[in-house]
Amino acid sequence: MVEILKRVHDNENIEGTGVDEDLLDSDDDEDIAERLKNVNLDDSDTVWANLTESEKQEFLELIKSGKTEELIPPWEPWWDSKSLIKDVTNPESKAVAPFMESCPPILSCPPLSQIMKNTPADCVPFNILNVLTSYIWTVRLFNGDHQESCVDATEAILTLSPVLSAEANFSSGEIAVNAPMIEAQNHSYLAENQEFHDTVKKDLRIILEGPSSEFKNYFVMSSLSDLHSLFTSCKKSLKPKKERSHTGLFSSSILNFNQEIVKNHTNVESVSKCIKKIKFYLSYVQEYYYKFVLD
Repeated sequence: MVEILKRVHDNENIEGTGVDEDLLDSDDDEDIAERLKNVNLDDSDTVWANLTESEKQEFLELIKSGKTEELIPPWEPWWDSKSLIKDVTNPESKAVAPFMESCPPILSCPPLSQIMKNTPADCVPFNILNVLTSYIWTVRLFNGDHQESCVDATEAILTLSPVLSAEANFSSGEIAVNAPMIEAQNHSYLAENQEFHDTVKKDLRIILEGPSSEFKNYFVMSSLSDLHSLFTSCKKSLKPKKERSHTGLFSSSILNFNQEIVKNHTNVESVSKCIKKIKFYLSYVQEYYYKFVLD
């Protein structure tokens, strides 16, 4: 929200958005970034409460115009950073820390052999591919802001992944990967074009290959850990909060302009099961990474 308003104030990319340019001539000379420097920018309600009336009107006009995407800077996935790849592939570079710091922190879980004696089912690696594809699709769709919209992002992932929402199992990598892409077209807020589809497949290959042979499973572990963090945040958000109304100042202000995502899958019970499943997958990947094969 803040980044978009700053770009509007700087007259960046406003042509064709349908926003009245007279709104940009504010008498308030105080820079928005300076004014919000002590505000938690992850709390949309707090940010909204600290905006001027003209800034609120500007933002609502942008939402109404449907052109906000033109003002959002492109997000660079953590798994596709050129500088990140350079650090781990350069034999003279010992800077492993910058590479790891660029990825979501990995959740500590015991290897699978320490928590179960039986051999895991053959469907597990295919199921993980389905979950990873759903994760990538959602993270790109949310432009990297999935953690800030944890409930909606969780609903998107559960909608895309029958492994997480319906205990489904897959016996083929190709079917497991294509399933979320096909399901996305059945939901207006998830549907994307062929270019997006191809990008997600490319992302999946990069994540499966890892940053180097030494850290081959690192990207998968980071992705699953990011999912665990997302689901954990979502679960906390789903619990009743007496001190706060269900719809905040910001949400209630834009409700008329945005289509609310119906929560068909996201509830405390289902998310709790997902958290346990992700932890199992993290244990599995540590010892069975060699089983991951894309058809």
